[in-house]
Amino acid sequence: MKLNKLVLFSLLLLSFYGHAQLNNGVAVYNIEPINFIFKKNQKMVSENSKNLYEKLQKEIEKASEKINYKLTFDKKKSFFKTNNNYLEGNSIAKISTRVLDKGNIYNNINGTKITQKDIYGNTFLIKSNSKDVKWTMSSETKKVGEFKCYKATTIKKIKTFNRKVTAWYSPEIPVQFGPLGYGNLPGLILKLEIERDGIYKLKEITLNPKIKIIIKEPQKGEKVTEEEFINISKEMYLRKKNGL
Repeated sequence: MKLNKLVLFSLLLLSFYGHAQLNNGVAVYNIEPINFIFKKNQKMVSENSKNLYEKLQKEIEKASEKINYKLTFDKKKSFFKTNNNYLEGNSIAKISTRVLDKGNIYNNINGTKITQKDIYGNTFLIKSNSKDVKWTMSSETKKVGEFKCYKATTIKKIKTFNRKVTAWYSPEIPVQFGPLGYGNLPGLILKLEIERDGIYKLKEITLNPKIKIIIKEPQKGEKVTEEEFINISKEMYLRKKNGL
């Protein structure tokens, strides 16, 4: 169901009113990881692989209790980072933290999105445009903590498959940002559900904190596109796997 013009006007009006009072803030999110094992294809997977997947899933769930994500924002830009408090142990535990580590993500209201990510000792700056995300708005609402949120959905296309993304945003916090660089909605995203990834949900938020907030674009790293990064990471994985 698409958002009707009256509801959309009300949201924009509330957003405009809130901008006069809100300068910046810090939001912390937890993640509920989604089971990534493909149940439809389990018959085609060996027992050894099944056991490895199950161990990895348990480690991801364990690590998710120690890892959270911090979004710092003002009216024009935001910075999203992974707070990793998990002590890595065996190789499976290390893989699980890499799965949950989303790097550092800068975003602004003009659509500039820069993801700073480390893989195999190399740092990359992945540039994209957050305005490329096209949302389908809904009048459906739910409470996230004390805030009333509205639903919006989109489809993230990754090579040969798609992932459904559902955002719950609150016009009561009138900034256009959210986890993982998602945004361009008339309110802060307090809950983000990504198919085959996880559910990012607000844990705590501080509006207009007393500490000074400075948000800058990340500078360290090789500049690449999203497609270039996918190809580079695959090549690095294969080289490491083959001992090169």
